[in-house]
Amino acid sequence: MSFTEQQYLVIKALADGVCPASGAIPPASALPVADMFASIAQTWAPAVFQTTANALDIINNITLSIFGQPIQNLDQSGIATITAVVSSNNDL
Repeated sequence: MSFTEQQYLVIKALADGVCPASGAIPPASALPVADMFASIAQTWAPAVFQTTANALDIINNITLSIFGQPIQNLDQSGIATITAVVSSNNDL
């Protein structure tokens, strides 16, 4: 079990949405946050992993519908918008 490249990029972008760069502090994507998440996810039951993978695809589809581009192409403001959408949606 592993995430697709696009799903991995969604994880990285959401990590930046939660922990963006601040002054000399780098964004979460500059740290191994996404790698750690993906590694931990590999220990989950297959159904949980697949549900998470599906949610990551949905998040990217939401991004495409709002911005017309994949999440990794968004600026910090766009990522903040998507992070807010995700955090307010109990299904995601």
